[in-house]
Amino acid sequence: MPWSNFYVQLIGQGNANTVPFNGQMGDVLGVTLGAGSPAAISAARTYLADKYGISLP
Repeated sequence: MPWSNFYVQLIGQGNANTVPFNGQMGDVLGVTLGAGSPAAISAARTYLADKYGISLP
């Protein structure tokens, strides 16, 4: 069930039909979809992978 309003303070809390996130969250990164979004998504994934020393699929 989606939220009617989605606020930053709700990230990780889940909703009435989900289990809330229980852990640490390092970064929240938003990407506006549209023209150029594949490049922006790729850049965001590279940034996070480099920052945390992980590989993303």
